[in-house]
Amino acid sequence: MTNLTEDLAWEDLKLMLDENCVRPFVWSSHNLLFLSDPLSPAIHVKHLPPAAEASRAPNVISQTHSYPLRFTLPPPGPILEMAHAYGPATTLSISPQDKYLFAFFPPAQPNVSTGGLGCIWGVEESLDTWAVKECWHYSAEAGVVAVRWLGEEREWHAQVGPTLRAARYPHLGPKLHYNHSAFLVVTADHSLHLYFQTYPSALDTSQPSGLHQLFNTLSVSLLSPTAAVQGHQEHLPVHDATLGGKRICIKAGIGLGYNDWSILIATRSSLIPNQHTDNSISMAAVLDELIPEDNTGELTAMNWMRGGMWGEEDLIELCEVEIDLLSDEPCKFF
Repeated sequence: MTNLTEDLAWEDLKLMLDENCVRPFVWSSHNLLFLSDPLSPAIHVKHLPPAAEASRAPNVISQTHSYPLRFTLPPPGPILEMAHAYGPATTLSISPQDKYLFAFFPPAQPNVSTGGLGCIWGVEESLDTWAVKECWHYSAEAGVVAVRWLGEEREWHAQVGPTLRAARYPHLGPKLHYNHSAFLVVTADHSLHLYFQTYPSALDTSQPSGLHQLFNTLSVSLLSPTAAVQGHQEHLPVHDATLGGKRICIKAGIGLGYNDWSILIATRSSLIPNQHTDNSISMAAVLDELIPEDNTGELTAMNWMRGGMWGEEDLIELCEVEIDLLSDEPCKFF
């Protein structure tokens, strides 16, 4: 009898138990465990359980035929050129049907001009063969906070009635064209980005040999009513600055409803002081902005400083966004 846990180690399980663990991971439906390297911008992969079960799984083939499967995803071009400029991945997200993996690598140092890097890998002809499909650069002040894929598989449930029957829940979130992926990204500058595949797929003439452009992008601000339509982008960055500092989004959740085009975005922000290029904080400028212009106000610099104005806010903001990917018109994003 095969021991299905013979390749399981404590290092594989503690990630699911430690609430303070900052090393992101995802576990695919093919039992691939994707782990961010703790020290470098790399993604390691391990297959669980090994050999016996892997060989029985449909459409799961390995080129190496060596179990347990352990490999590292190929690095994208920017990391190959400047690995020192990027830190370990802080976000990992696997698409439905395990077709794509998204990872975000922040800059190694805050306010680095290179910013962060988002990368998409796609699975090839075998379980342990993945290829870089596309990359995006994010500014140092607009790192990725949350990711969610659309087009999740409909879940099964037991239907209540005289007889026990299996039924499926309705579609969750906006519907997509068949075999066309899409995902949402919330960034620290309070923006929501939609990455989607056009239908039918468009040729990217800027790429050699007419390669297909994998994802198109639309963006809207979560701070003000905006609209974006494919080919007519109207999104302008909104900088939320106040009292010698700026608000950045530090946590976000993306909520989907059944058969619903609308998406709810919950965000939590933090107020941080402005910094110079040398990362020093101008306290004089902060105090000047904190002191009221007239003598009648009750707000004083000392009261603000004692009140702990910097740091995470106590409120959660909600924003509703509507997405239409099936319309005859270009994709709409409100």
